[in-house]
Amino acid sequence: MTKGSVIVFFFVDDTIWAYKKADQQIAKEAIEGLKSRYKMTQLGEPKWFLGIHILRDRRNRTIWLTQDAYIDKIAHKFSIQLDGKVPATPMGLEELLKSETQATKKSIEVYQQKVGSILFAAVSTRPDIAFAVSRLARHNLNPSDAMY
Repeated sequence: MTKGSVIVFFFVDDTIWAYKKADQQIAKEAIEGLKSRYKMTQLGEPKWFLGIHILRDRRNRTIWLTQDAYIDKIAHKFSIQLDGKVPATPMGLEELLKSETQATKKSIEVYQQKVGSILFAAVSTRPDIAFAVSRLARHNLNPSDAMY
C-alpha cells in the first residue's frame, strides 16, 4: 500500500514541504515527528527559498520559480546593462573562437566569475541557458575579449 507522496527540500536549517492536498495528513505527521526532535518554526507558504522567488497561483495550479533579483545582482556586479531588447536566444549561432593570445590572470578570474554566476542560474531555474553557459565554460582557462 502506498501512503502518498511528500517531497521535502532541505538546505542546512531551511526546509520546504511539497505535497498534494490528499497527502496533507502524511506531511503533518512527518512535520510533527521532526518537531518532536528539533526546534522548528513554521513560517507559512514560502515566498523565497535560497534566493529563488516562488510565485504560486493556486487557481491555475501553477508555480513559477524565478531568480530575477539574482540576475539583477550579477548584472550590477559585472556592470551589464539589462535595459533594451532581450535577444530571442541566449547565445548567437556563431562559433566562439579560441583566443590567439593568453588572457591575463585577472581577466580569466573575472570571466570565470561571470560564467559561474550564470551557471548557478542555469542549474537552479534557467535550464534554457544551460547550453549557452556550457559553451562559454569551454573557454574558462583562456577567454577572448569577444566573449565578454
